[in-house]
Amino acid sequence: MQGANITFPSHISLPQFSDVDISRWSAGKVLFARDNKIVSGYQDGTFKPTQPVTRAELMGCAIEGRNLLCRRECSRI
Repeated sequence: MQGANITFPSHISLPQFSDVDISRWSAGKVLFARDNKIVSGYQDGTFKPTQPVTRAELMGCAIEGRNLLCRRECSRI
């Protein structure tokens, strides 16, 4: 797999989580991660963007991010 060409949304119009304001610097990246099933947030509808990430959450994101790249690569075959 070569380098990934990923484009993140630069502007969003609706908040995807109750605690991620659309003007937040990372809002587009959070939206991309949610839309591509890399993250899902918490059951209460929040993302907790200022909370430290646990090792388990980091590993989950790494695995799902790799799965996304694999799905994109396999769709080209």
